[in-house]
Amino acid sequence: MKIIYKIFIVAAVGLFAACDAWKDDIAVKNDGITRNLYETLSAQADLSTFAEILKQTGYDVFLQEEPALTVFAPKNSALSGFDASDTEKMKEWVKNYIAYLAYYTDNSGNFEVAYIRMLNDKYLPVGASGISGTHISTADIVASNGVLHIVDDYIVERKSVWDYLNSLSGYPQIDCIRSFDETVMDSVRSVQTGININGKPVYDTVWTVRNTFLEAYDLADETKAFTVVLLENESLDRLKSKYSKYIVRKDPALQAETVIREITLDLLLYPQTIESTGRYPSYNNVLVDVNPADIVETYQASNGMVYKLRDADVKMYNNKISEQIIEAENFVERWDGQNGWSTRYRTWASGGQDIILKGQTQNTFEYDLYDADADSMVHHSDTKTFQMHYRTASESYISKSNNAYSKYEPVMYAVPYEIHWMAYDDNSNHFYTVNDTISFSMTLEQKMLLSFPDEPVVTRLSDGKISNNFSSYSMMAGVSTAGVQAESLLTRYRTSTSNEGLYLLDQPFPSEDDYGLGSTLKCPYYGKATLMVANTVRKTDTYAGVLFLDYIRLTPFVDPND
Repeated sequence: MKIIYKIFIVAAVGLFAACDAWKDDIAVKNDGITRNLYETLSAQADLSTFAEILKQTGYDVFLQEEPALTVFAPKNSALSGFDASDTEKMKEWVKNYIAYLAYYTDNSGNFEVAYIRMLNDKYLPVGASGISGTHISTADIVASNGVLHIVDDYIVERKSVWDYLNSLSGYPQIDCIRSFDETVMDSVRSVQTGININGKPVYDTVWTVRNTFLEAYDLADETKAFTVVLLENESLDRLKSKYSKYIVRKDPALQAETVIREITLDLLLYPQTIESTGRYPSYNNVLVDVNPADIVETYQASNGMVYKLRDADVKMYNNKISEQIIEAENFVERWDGQNGWSTRYRTWASGGQDIILKGQTQNTFEYDLYDADADSMVHHSDTKTFQMHYRTASESYISKSNNAYSKYEPVMYAVPYEIHWMAYDDNSNHFYTVNDTISFSMTLEQKMLLSFPDEPVVTRLSDGKISNNFSSYSMMAGVSTAGVQAESLLTRYRTSTSNEGLYLLDQPFPSEDDYGLGSTLKCPYYGKATLMVANTVRKTDTYAGVLFLDYIRLTPFVDPND
């Protein structure tokens, strides 16, 4: 989303602008001081318990040898009754009090940074609201290799976003994330023990659990930041009801899973605090409407924020469901038996590129000319062949394939759509001139074959016929004029009764059915659709046609109130 990009750019500019000052802030200001951090800390009578913990865990040596550190040391009174029986746990605990680099406070007692990364990789908030669970009683005690800050109490070790979420129960959003767990073979730790009778390797298999959701959005990663919105059940049910109008699957159980998955993704926000009523951007490229008055509870994790809300909303109209532009060059697959496809660089094209299918087609032109000898108008009907091809020294590449295609796989919702495309035929030879007095532009007709989500995928068979088009008797098609750069609105056409299966155009589709009428196409389900832009519109084989495509624009019809 452009707005996020701008926010990050501004943040980056601010960071680099402050770079020199920040370097000064984290440099060790020893000014001839010879005592290291451990010696400095041990000299404080009120820090003797913490000093002993450092010695038991081996971090006393670390504080003597490392060149630049920051230490937050709790007073003895805070560590009364400290459990020193488990050395390994103590080592992990100590890491939450030490950071690389030297961080000093300014004249007002604040740090230049909002967070400091500790040795346990967790980010300690040190902003104006103070340090987690405590505050600094004595700041900026300088040592030869860093700085010491004395704190009054424990520093609360915050959980990561995922550790916190995973500790909760009763939230369908969290259950959704857990549902992505799958048991797979650990290929690194599994040992091959032999070969079976089919020649396949046999393993002493070590199994491990992976979660594809957390692989994509690692909520436990301390180097990343997230904001998660958790909804109470009543609000979540309202959102489910809205989503279910547009996310329809053939399998009801799969629909329920898809709805909660989409809501869970949409409520995973970019790192931010919710302080005012507004629309907050999510990693799933939607805006979430939140009012701080609906916040029931807030948890500041080590790598983000978790908000429990009694209500929130996600608008469908021009938000969750919005217009899509599919660049022609971003095809997932294309085919032609004569290498006829080409991607071109054009300054006028969306994204700087379009694609063409080099082939040939025929147009028939009807016109009247005055015949002086007969002193009357005479009707003419001329057929003109147009080509789009390229040659090498030995051969000419020109498509003669029936239903050569370029394939796209957009996500579509269960709503009606209008489909436009830009098919700009910029070839200067695609005109027919009669006696230097009348000029006709070539008419470019192209078709789209498609299959809806949850339906068998539309496919070209080896004989050029099409299988699994959404309709056995119709298709979408658009018409444009050579030399005119304008969008074409696709319309339903009937298939010709000749050459069954090749989907040749006949007349516009005459009546409404389950898939719509005219330029309106009703998508019945949600998910990945398959669109095939193909030639072979009126003629086959040698004159199967040329293709031009810059982009496809899918415009959904959604209730503006949703």
